[in-house]
Amino acid sequence: MITLTDSFRRRFPQSYVGFLILKGVTNASCHDCLDKIRVDLEENLRKKYGNMSRLELRNQPILDVYDAYFKSFGQNYPVLYQIESIASKGKNIPIVNCLVTAMFMAELKNMLLTAGHDLDKIDFPINVDIGNGDICYTLMNEKEKVACDNDMLMCDDTGVISSVIYGPDKRTSISTETKNVLFTVYAPKGIDKENTLVHLNDIKNNVLLFSPRSIVELLTIYP
Repeated sequence: MITLTDSFRRRFPQSYVGFLILKGVTNASCHDCLDKIRVDLEENLRKKYGNMSRLELRNQPILDVYDAYFKSFGQNYPVLYQIESIASKGKNIPIVNCLVTAMFMAELKNMLLTAGHDLDKIDFPINVDIGNGDICYTLMNEKEKVACDNDMLMCDDTGVISSVIYGPDKRTSISTETKNVLFTVYAPKGIDKENTLVHLNDIKNNVLLFSPRSIVELLTIYP
């Protein structure tokens, strides 16, 4: 169902990916239980990082790993700026729908880059691969992008479902109609596997707040 290509293993021998599949989820635009811990997380981020400069925030170990990866492609790690906007600038965590908010909250808490997909829109198997400079896909904002050469990405039998630099695709995006969901975590060299497992469990627990009958089908790290 999920394969890491030889190209990925050669290019990123000390990197890995995490997967969480939940089935039978009930999604909605918002939920009181999720909203409460969202507000608590905003307060915790402000207490922990509110007085830090951008440089101090960037030097946090996990952010430093991702920032270095993004910088190698001439880009900035978006989660760093999202944390800064909440911790230092008084912004709130955006509410899209419960599944996306549950993922985004864990992403901000743990700083690990995560993508979410409607499982029923994925044309299995999934290959974890690298860009070769000519793979194009449609982003969430409906723009067409060519995946960066040598960037980590995931493809199903139809096309790219996400890449590190440009994020998830539009085709497999989560909606309020989503019943089965896949969350994926890209972990470059330097990210501890235990942190990734904690992160996946945080997403799971967030989802169970508003969808307690959801079934965990997969929670693992590859390889």
